[in-house]
Amino acid sequence: MTKIEKYYSARNRLRQTPAGCGLDYHSAIYHVARLGSEGHVDPDTVIADIASNTVKGARPVGLHEIQETVSNAYSIAFNRVRGGNPRKKSPATLPDARLLDEFVADYVGATAADITSASPVAIPDEPADHWSIVLDKLYRPEEYLFIGPAEGSGESFVKQVAEWRFLLGIDVHGLPNLPHVIVNSLTGSKAPCKNGVKMSMRADANVAEHRSAVIEFDGVPVEKQFAFWAAMLSMQFPIAALVHSGGKSVHGWVHVGCRSYQEWQTKVDDGLFMNMLVPLGADRMCRNPSRMSRLPGHFRRDKGQWQRLIYLNSCTGALCAQ
Repeated sequence: MTKIEKYYSARNRLRQTPAGCGLDYHSAIYHVARLGSEGHVDPDTVIADIASNTVKGARPVGLHEIQETVSNAYSIAFNRVRGGNPRKKSPATLPDARLLDEFVADYVGATAADITSASPVAIPDEPADHWSIVLDKLYRPEEYLFIGPAEGSGESFVKQVAEWRFLLGIDVHGLPNLPHVIVNSLTGSKAPCKNGVKMSMRADANVAEHRSAVIEFDGVPVEKQFAFWAAMLSMQFPIAALVHSGGKSVHGWVHVGCRSYQEWQTKVDDGLFMNMLVPLGADRMCRNPSRMSRLPGHFRRDKGQWQRLIYLNSCTGALCAQ
């Protein structure tokens, strides 16, 4: 069994060790992290894999606990390298609730209706129509997009916008089984995943244009999220769209307009997220260009709510051009 196969096997076995099982759980996630480092899996991918495969147990497990475990495993692995050039990691950036409170102080009480009233593009009253206006205003007909479930992969979920426009227009019953969209257009062909083993239609290497970054907050009350986005709009931040998830979050699609993945890493990953957004409490796992967002116009049967578009600006400038 190869190192990467051992990693996948250990990752999948996490579901047999619920969080809260004391040292058993902590040892299990450390084992996964160590195998990830040996298999040269990107640390952020390992963090996401552990989080998605953690089963609720006797106590809640925070993202910080997982991040710290992975960081320790990778640090130990790099210290064992002799004569190599281990990847340099920036210091851990932790959110500070006080920073967010100060940032939104002047906008407390802002609502979704307030944000919608500021939208340069009128938002249709019928939420089932929201996907249509997003595709029409933000994408070209020939561009390829992923639309589908979080676990979806393959050509059946990556189509040109014109084809999606036709297919989605046939079924007006809340886009069943199509809750997510990768906001950046894709190449429409296969490319290697980060681990270099599997091929994918929707990995970072498949991104054709590094146009938008997805920003969301994990564990921040939605009322405070409305205040955050109201503050960002007042600063004329290049927001292309804001989508209410139908649950407890608002997803922001920020127009960054990076010309390459390298520029993305410098200006979006390090600059925008780690220097500005993560300290305010934004989800650090949203830093990659193939990140999914909720597709407006989908009805969430688990919540009994629509995923709604609450703001749209098709003519905003690009962050990387400023």
